[in-house]
Amino acid sequence: MNIDLPIECDFPCVECGYNLRTRRVNEVCPECGTPVLKSVKERGAWYEELDEINERLCYAAHGIIRGSGGYSTEAMMFVRDAVMAKRGMRKFRPCYDAMQICQAFRLFAQISFQTEAEAIQAFKQWGIRTSEDVGKIFFMLVEGAILDVSADDTIEQFKGIFDFGD
Repeated sequence: MNIDLPIECDFPCVECGYNLRTRRVNEVCPECGTPVLKSVKERGAWYEELDEINERLCYAAHGIIRGSGGYSTEAMMFVRDAVMAKRGMRKFRPCYDAMQICQAFRLFAQISFQTEAEAIQAFKQWGIRTSEDVGKIFFMLVEGAILDVSADDTIEQFKGIFDFGD
């Protein structure tokens, strides 16, 4: 993904704390060599000044999703926001396993909708019917460099965690 925009605010590198102001998203931290994109993905959502960069990342991910499975923008954003909310609840971990992602999805649904029925209706409209759908979206976000995954995580790990039925 090539998003060639500068960081226009005081924004620390996630690895060493170096101020990345004026660095471009496609560059690396001059202090430790960590990709600036990694810092943006992990902490950028908490900085209003980075809204344009975050929006471009989301559009790039949306393009991946629209081309792979037909999930809605809302579905992509919800899965992304669920994972980001989980990151905000604890000390940051760069990636999670399938069960943790599905738990984050469920918790985020509980705070985002008034009732379970309302959540299920929205998810079905967005194309999310099973945990496998969440897994597909998650891995599309990984492919789009929006989220991270560890080497031993697979899409198959999402099978059978939940199903909203017909």
